[in-house]
Amino acid sequence: MALADALLSVVPLIYEAPLTAGAWRPALQSITELLGGEHAVLLASDNARAERALAVGIGMDDSSFARFGSPEAAQWILPVMQTMRRGAAVTRSRVVPDRQFERTDFYNELVRPVGGFHAVAVVHQVAASSSFVTICRHRHAGDFDADEVAVMQALSPHLAAALTVRQRLGAADLALAGSSTALERTSTGVVVADAAARVVFANRIAERLFHERGLRLDRGELYASNAAATGKLRRMIAACANAGSAIEQDGLIEVPRTERNGELRIIVTPFHPERIGCHPGRPLALLLMSDPRREQQDRAAELQRRFGLTPAEAGFALEIIKGDGRAAAAARSNITTGTARTHLARIFEKTGVRRQAELVRLLLLDE
Repeated sequence: MALADALLSVVPLIYEAPLTAGAWRPALQSITELLGGEHAVLLASDNARAERALAVGIGMDDSSFARFGSPEAAQWILPVMQTMRRGAAVTRSRVVPDRQFERTDFYNELVRPVGGFHAVAVVHQVAASSSFVTICRHRHAGDFDADEVAVMQALSPHLAAALTVRQRLGAADLALAGSSTALERTSTGVVVADAAARVVFANRIAERLFHERGLRLDRGELYASNAAATGKLRRMIAACANAGSAIEQDGLIEVPRTERNGELRIIVTPFHPERIGCHPGRPLALLLMSDPRREQQDRAAELQRRFGLTPAEAGFALEIIKGDGRAAAAARSNITTGTARTHLARIFEKTGVRRQAELVRLLLLDE
């Protein structure tokens, strides 16, 4: 899977995490696999509470993970967090050199027993909540390189938004989700529907998508662009809404629209609002909707604004970061290899980079 596609597959899982019980773990697992890590830790605290608000571990047993949430571990982690710039991905070796790290009790008593050494981490402070996410791997695997740090950086704002949603939904009813600023600021359409595909909540992005011929509401019920897509979507919604607590099934559907608008991508997954203090009295499903063509257009417009690229250059730059080479990018852009070479030279000049790897790192960073 190309890097850009891999990133797009992880982002919906991050936004699903605060909305569905048990979903932080698969989200963290996906990030860990994307970065080539072996284990990971996510710790979040609400400043108004004494206890840890959220703690998720990947790749280690419960007793080992519990030690990462201990007061002894906090004595080492908190000072390190204070030295890190909020939202900026950084390797552990940049914060604490290897030789110094090897001498710490934290390494010898917590990290070393689970086989860890190298790490890339990011910290966030959102409203009254602080969080620490670190992806780790063995010493022999080598430190995280610049490309992997860039991927973590690209995921950082999505993690921050998801943690904001988690905090705001913590003890609220479903109506509060509708007024959540964080949900309205995401680029993902969020819909909650019952087993009969009746919509009980939709954010602004979702409402916009309803008017672009991919989806529509009729008497509050959700319909796709044609009968076949509607039937498939409704079966997925019913299956997810009726999934018991021991059954977690989800699915992906691409709904056709007009050729100009392209397909609408929808992830349907179970939603358990009672786990966050809501009691709607009926089974519900969560739909996460993205518009790949609109997202591509928005990203291209941002590249034009930031670097002064032409529309053709911005489009070609976005094809390059899919990671399968200049020839494949040229074929998708329907241009010759000579034109591709010219585009790339001008992109390098305007962005200040000299190699395709540097360009990929630059374009994956969110400013």
